[in-house]
Amino acid sequence: ICCGDYFDRGSENLRVLKYFDYLDRKVLLRGNHDDMLLKLLRTGQLEPHHYTNGMLTTVWEFFGKYSVDGFDCIDFSGHTRMVDRIIDFFHDTVNYFETEHYVFTHGWLPTTLSASGTIIDPDWRRASPERWRAAHFLRWTDMYPKCGRLPDRTLVCGHMPAFFAADLYPERRPDDSSILRKDGLIAIDAG
Repeated sequence: ICCGDYFDRGSENLRVLKYFDYLDRKVLLRGNHDDMLLKLLRTGQLEPHHYTNGMLTTVWEFFGKYSVDGFDCIDFSGHTRMVDRIIDFFHDTVNYFETEHYVFTHGWLPTTLSASGTIIDPDWRRASPERWRAAHFLRWTDMYPKCGRLPDRTLVCGHMPAFFAADLYPERRPDDSSILRKDGLIAIDAG
């Protein structure tokens, strides 16, 4: 079970894609960087946040250094098989996966603002694709203190590195990237 953000900020994107191709049994959750890459494949337009998130390296690896012009547009001609392969990869991703004791997701679950504050949507399993895309960007560091936990399962998520737990829990060192385990939460992103 993988919690998303497969491509970005690295120089081994093709190896990651091949690795997941060879795995027979896998659950691939979609993350916010995956949503950003899909949007980029649809529009062909690099945006400022792509540069700060390392997407240019990903684009160069998948489509070549000369695929980006001076106007931040990507030329996919000659690379349609790679575009199709990446899109096919993302068609196999899901927003969450449940077991008897755990719910796995990337950032957080879809939430709602209620009279008592921010809560996890009671009907989060049936949330729209737009609400799930928004949930991919939600940070457990913000949401866990606000929403608390699911009543019957532990939430396992990525998205925010575990060293950010030091902002919430004084017993954690700021350089501690180990898995965070709290009541109803396991944060696994090692940064």
